[in-house]
Amino acid sequence: VSRSVLAALLERLGMRVGCAESGEEAWRSLARAQAQGDPVRIALVDQRMPGLDGLHLLKTAKGRNAWTQVIFITGHSSLDRLAEALEWGASDYLLKPIDRQEVLEVVGQLARRCARWQSAITGNKAGSGCRSWAVSSAATACLYSPSR
Repeated sequence: VSRSVLAALLERLGMRVGCAESGEEAWRSLARAQAQGDPVRIALVDQRMPGLDGLHLLKTAKGRNAWTQVIFITGHSSLDRLAEALEWGASDYLLKPIDRQEVLEVVGQLARRCARWQSAITGNKAGSGCRSWAVSSAATACLYSPSR
């Protein structure tokens, strides 16, 4: 699934979408969102990217914001690599080639979880301010957020 296709799928869930070309660019976007008081909650992170690889980005994203839910994407699945991603806090994983329906289901589940947590913390029922971003397949990144 290309970056543009993944972005379109996420937009179907009502999310604002932007994309990054590398792990570093995704990290800068993550840090910028946090600094603006609108922290990232959901990340789709590809295992292989230029610069920061997916596992490093997973570790740094969770280190910056423990609430960030990370979906690890891999086309090179090894039990050790997936186990390491889960140990570092990955919420789920997707194997390449990515099934579009599976993306919608997994991201939708995490978006609902994010909304429930936000509702519990703030006391608001809506939970619509849950900002999210994704690093997708083909060594690229997509940044997205539920629309407000």
